[in-house]
Amino acid sequence: AQTGGRDFAAEARAAAGASGDSDADSEDTGSEDDASATEHLPPRAMDASRTKACVRVSELGRATAREAKAVARSFAHGDPRDADDPRVPDPALEAARHRAVAGVAAVFESACGKTIGGRWWSHFEAWLYARRSAAASSAAAKAKKGREAKGSEGDGVYTAADAPDDMAPFDPVIPDPALARSDKALERKLEAAGMGRYEIVGVGMELSKACARARASLAAARSGKRKPVKMSAPFAIKSSGKETEDGPHVSSTEQKSAMKVTLTHGKTRLEVNVETLNKLRALHGRLAFPKSARGDERRFLNDAFCVLARYAAAQGAHHKAGTMQASAPGAVFDVLKKTFGVEAELCASPVNCRFRNFGSAFLDVDRHFGSFGSVFAFKPKRGSFQANPPFDSAFIGRLVKRFETLLRDTNEPLSFVLIVPYWPTEACWKNLTSSPFKRKPLLRLKKNKHGYVAGSSATRVKRTTPASFTTDVVFLQNEAGAFKWPVTDTTLRLIKIGFKEGLPNSSRKREAARDDGDDDASMSSSDGGGGSSETDYDSSGDDETKPLRSFGNDGDEVKAALRLSKGKVWDPDEFLFWGVGSAK
Repeated sequence: AQTGGRDFAAEARAAAGASGDSDADSEDTGSEDDASATEHLPPRAMDASRTKACVRVSELGRATAREAKAVARSFAHGDPRDADDPRVPDPALEAARHRAVAGVAAVFESACGKTIGGRWWSHFEAWLYARRSAAASSAAAKAKKGREAKGSEGDGVYTAADAPDDMAPFDPVIPDPALARSDKALERKLEAAGMGRYEIVGVGMELSKACARARASLAAARSGKRKPVKMSAPFAIKSSGKETEDGPHVSSTEQKSAMKVTLTHGKTRLEVNVETLNKLRALHGRLAFPKSARGDERRFLNDAFCVLARYAAAQGAHHKAGTMQASAPGAVFDVLKKTFGVEAELCASPVNCRFRNFGSAFLDVDRHFGSFGSVFAFKPKRGSFQANPPFDSAFIGRLVKRFETLLRDTNEPLSFVLIVPYWPTEACWKNLTSSPFKRKPLLRLKKNKHGYVAGSSATRVKRTTPASFTTDVVFLQNEAGAFKWPVTDTTLRLIKIGFKEGLPNSSRKREAARDDGDDDASMSSSDGGGGSSETDYDSSGDDETKPLRSFGNDGDEVKAALRLSKGKVWDPDEFLFWGVGSAK
């Protein structure tokens, strides 16, 4: 009589159970045999038991445990969650965030676009990433001090719940206004372009004010009523098939398969390739939370819009942004799974993930598509994983420390494969290649002899492009991991062949026909400086090349960094990596 005939305890148990297995993809249903349901679904890299085990030690696992307790409390108090469940992404908020970042981009262009020259939106994206990275490092340090004062340990990742009282409200995309005032890399670029110190300080103040306005504009969106996301009919992408400023040649075959749709919420319109949308729909139909959302088209459009808007905002909310994003060819991941038993990629997104479960930057919007959260909150005791992180020195440095801690804390087989640029002057590269867990040899891929899938696969036709930089594939393993997944010349050669899939067809055929006698020269066994001189893997000498990036040097190297590629090659020193992973 007191509960009106409702069994709140049973409902709470049911909610907790749904939370526990909703994202694990732990069971095969009859739809697995339905070709229409699985045609675009990425393959499974882990069985059901391993998937559950990984979810339990991830950011997703801890989040669902907290949510289950919250649901139980709400039922116990007779106040069950309604349609405004905060776990459901809000398209109005993501649309507002997208517009807010576009406003910051306008200020950036006005303040320094003409001075910095070239593709200012690429510099803006780099600035956004650097400021978010600085905020994450600062907040993590403060959160750690707070936990130490309380005598507790955190999970190694900063979230909104960890925000100290003296910091601005946490936002996953818009930089903290206080940290937006100064960015050393941007300041060096502006100074090299001829801007005076007084004007540079003024640019920082303008960007800080713009970020403050952008964050304030989100408050109204949070209180607004949710509206459905609308999808247009498919339309063909117009392309001449010739090389343009947006990227390399697009084949006629790619043109025929390039269809798009538009997702609209209010005044915010986002274009997405039909192929990408089908992939997202397949993932959502298998992994969305709660299970009742799977197969719900309205809920799918809601969640897909939120993912696309979040990543578009993260890369600058400019229609040409994201062309610098590159991912390893799918063949590379297939080789890693076969030879090293790789179960998941830890730095991916719903758009570019190769396998069904993955780690990514934004759990709140990515979880409905298979993400188990931040790599820094992942605590596996065993298993084999791959990380193709953002090519940012601070991020890579934090990642190496994280992996070393995990490897040190377990005696079970554990292995990490990292794909990073050859940066001999960077502390992060030195720490990685001198790590006590690094296995010999590492694989060094020469520039122009391997490639990536260039461009944002969500909005552009997939195109391969040769890399104008040297890539290192480094293996961090404990003793048990090295015994189970040994690094051999054969496995390294297979990985190298996989990277050649990223070359254009003509270049790929030339490489396949060429004598492979230089393979051993690409496999370095040294800990720090590499197994060959710089000329061994930087011998092209054409006009497209430039010195390796050095964050601490000024003068000619800074000016060289301002030169922008015309799409013929992909260069991480000129372009920013964000949400990198493996292409389907």
